[in-house]
Amino acid sequence: MSALDGIQVRPGTAIEADACVDLWLAALTDRDGEDQGAPVRERARSKFALPGAELLVATRTGDGGAGSEIVGFAVTSDRGDAVVGLELFATRPDARGLGVGRALLERVLADAEASGAVLVELESRVTNARAIAVYEAAGFRPEGDPVPHPLGGDPVVRYALPVVGA
Repeated sequence: MSALDGIQVRPGTAIEADACVDLWLAALTDRDGEDQGAPVRERARSKFALPGAELLVATRTGDGGAGSEIVGFAVTSDRGDAVVGLELFATRPDARGLGVGRALLERVLADAEASGAVLVELESRVTNARAIAVYEAAGFRPEGDPVPHPLGGDPVVRYALPVVGA
């Protein structure tokens, strides 16, 4: 279990997936200023069914138990060839600045290294400055040219980080 600024990170449970999708939609609504529709909900929900999908949740309470308040989460997948995909990553809007994102990324990277992965990759909208700052602070670097997002067409860019010890 990881702790940073009082934040606990632990594996999530299947029953917590819906709460994480709700958190995802709240974070997107806060970022974009508009309510997200059913296609966004369904696309987020589908990430939990990707090959090797794993859910990590960040909680605010000291015990990190299943009844704790979820303040952030990450969903990773196995993209093959020892590559871990960071598929979903969000912090509850009222929990920003508490170290939630940093704690989640530390755990994602530690789990990737423990699994024998050589690379962690993700995609981010080029306009998502807050998330990009967190990714780049962790060492992620952009790779390639932006491409249209499957929902809405906003440009997204791939970020990658070689796994330490790989």
